[in-house]
Amino acid sequence: MGRVTIVLVILSSWTAGAGDWWAKETPTNSGPESASAPLSEEVEAVLQKIQQATKDLRHYQCGIDYVLRQPLLESETRRTGMVYYLRKPTGSRLRVNFETLQQDDQQRQRYAEQFFFDGVWLTHVDYQVKAVKKRQMAEPNRPVDAFDLASRDLPIVGFTGTEDLRRDFDMQVVPPRSGQPSERIVTLSLEARPGSLYGKDYRTIVFDVDRTLWLPARVKAESTDGDIYDVSFVQAKVNQPLEEAVFDLKIPKDFGDPEIIPLEASEETHSKHVP
Repeated sequence: MGRVTIVLVILSSWTAGAGDWWAKETPTNSGPESASAPLSEEVEAVLQKIQQATKDLRHYQCGIDYVLRQPLLESETRRTGMVYYLRKPTGSRLRVNFETLQQDDQQRQRYAEQFFFDGVWLTHVDYQVKAVKKRQMAEPNRPVDAFDLASRDLPIVGFTGTEDLRRDFDMQVVPPRSGQPSERIVTLSLEARPGSLYGKDYRTIVFDVDRTLWLPARVKAESTDGDIYDVSFVQAKVNQPLEEAVFDLKIPKDFGDPEIIPLEASEETHSKHVP
């Protein structure tokens, strides 16, 4: 998994197609003056609805289809699995279970890998090498929302408010793609501002927002390395009962002792993506 490598992660015959897709859907940066351009009323209206939806979000679960395309390597990796999220007054938790892996045109195979975010720690469980890595991401007395924590490693935006989006991106609402139902989906195109936090890792992000939930249905991102990430959230269930036991971390007995990376070391070595 590269940079699943996440570089889990996302994003040839497809290389040319990817270039056409970005040219059509991503606004061109016309110069330094665009970095401070005000957002349109249309974009503001979408952001306000997203902000309200994320404010009300307490339980969330969905299937995930996670694709990494690397044009320079002419490689494509697809992972599928489930996402679970819980927010309570005492904190939040997020679990991503990857269950299958498909490399290029090979047959899909079972491939178990799990990521747990609890606001302070990222725990990575790799069943292939029977290893567990725990990386501290925040101070215990200053926990971060689990979705915010995950967005440091995954190109997942739009689940925890809009402040970072306003700060780091120029945004536009783009016309529906061919065959896309405009009454159900609205698409935002985001171009990272020079020097912004997201701009260190991503050039552009395009995400589809479900008009019934006002949460992301699909996120596409181009990294500064030229990789293309494509993440779809399938059959989302919002604020429906979710058993807390789903967040219990059970490590098989034949796994080795967890590798623990404290906050200081994590800040020095963390490259924005899950190792």
